[in-house]
Amino acid sequence: MVKEITWTITASGTYWQIIEYLSVSFGDSVVSDFVRRVDRKIELIASNPYLFRKSLSQKNVFITVIHKRVTLVYRYRPVLKKVESLVFRNTRMDSSKFRFR
Repeated sequence: MVKEITWTITASGTYWQIIEYLSVSFGDSVVSDFVRRVDRKIELIASNPYLFRKSLSQKNVFITVIHKRVTLVYRYRPVLKKVESLVFRNTRMDSSKFRFR
């Protein structure tokens, strides 16, 4: 079991950008669904940080799908038993510029 889950400034910023976009474009029910999906993934990560796909290019970095168009990238620090949410990423973005693969 993970002791601590933290969010980087980038993760927090990209999360709120997605929330804002969903709110303006689709309304509160879609925002609520997205928030529930994120909360559920965070719970799963807390119970088993190795559950999702490991990054091919970064050590202890994992990637999980929140929605078909949004992924969450996080780092697990096993010695500290700590998870850091790194970034929420829109999958429609140019993947060549994405450093976590």
